[in-house]
Parts: sequence; structure tokens; C-alpha cells
Amino acid sequence: MTQGDPRRWWIFAVLCFAVFGVSIDLTVLNVALPTLLSELHASPSDLQWIVDAYSLALAGFLLTSGSLSDRLGRKKLLLFGLVVFGIASAAGAFAHEPAQLVAARAVMGFGASFFMPGTLSPSWSRYFRPRSGPRRSVRGAASPRSASSSARSSAASCSSTSGGARSSSPTW
Repeated sequence: MTQGDPRRWWIFAVLCFAVFGVSIDLTVLNVALPTLLSELHASPSDLQWIVDAYSLALAGFLLTSGSLSDRLGRKKLLLFGLVVFGIASAAGAFAHEPAQLVAARAVMGFGASFFMPGTLSPSWSRYFRPRSGPRRSVRGAASPRSASSSARSSAASCSSTSGGARSSSPTW
């Protein structure tokens, strides 16, 4: 393995954190549904929209944002997406009505769609320089793509625990 960018492990940590945030946000809300039902007085239809608004916005804007990140720069749109995601997440934390939470979750999905393409595309070039010859095809389980899927798996396993902790806090 050749040496890549000297900052590659810091970059990798930031990218894993971003993927972890998207993955956990896809599942964590399911634990808080009973609390949302009682605290926000949400109907079953409201709960469905609260859960699905994030996924719909993420999936709906993912291809467009991936194309834009190729044209305008991955780092710029990754940072833009993180800022939008963070602001919408804060807005969702202070929602007092189901419609406010649905809107915040949709904007969170929009922001997540902008930083998801930037999490995997730069990782391979930061870690490994292109090689020539047969050694180029050897990519093991330690590749950034494998580690990123491990971050998604970790997010899925941690989401229930952190969702339960967040929903039992006094602010919910």
C-alpha cells in the first residue's frame, strides 16, 4: 500500500461521522414515535410523514446533488449539506407541531443528500494512489468503502439505543 494524503485519517473520521449521522437519522426516529404521539399530539398520518419525509427528500435529491457535487466540487457541497443538515436538525429539535417536524426532517434529508455523495467519492483517492500492474486490483477489507459500510452498520445498531436515550430526555 502506498501512502496517500497525510491528512487521510482525519478526513476519513469526518466522512465516517457524516455517514453515521445520515444512517442513524434514518432509523432513530422509530424509537421516539410513542413520545412524539403523546408530546406533539400527532396523528398516525403525521407520524408516517415525520418518518418518511427524511427518506423521501434524501432519495429524491441524491442523484441531483451527486451530479452537482461533481460539477461544483465535492468539498463545497459536502460542507453545504452538513450546514443545512445541522440547522434543520436543530429546528426539528425545537418543533412544537407535527408539521414543523415534518418540514425540518424534509430539509434534513435535503441536506443529507448533498453530503452523502461527498463521503465516498474522495475517500479512495485520499487513501491510495493509483498503481499500475496486477497489484492495483488487490483491495482488501480495509478499504475505505468497506469501512464506510461498517460505519453504516454501527449506526444501525446504535440508533435504537441513542433514540431511546434522546426520547426519554426532558426536552422530548
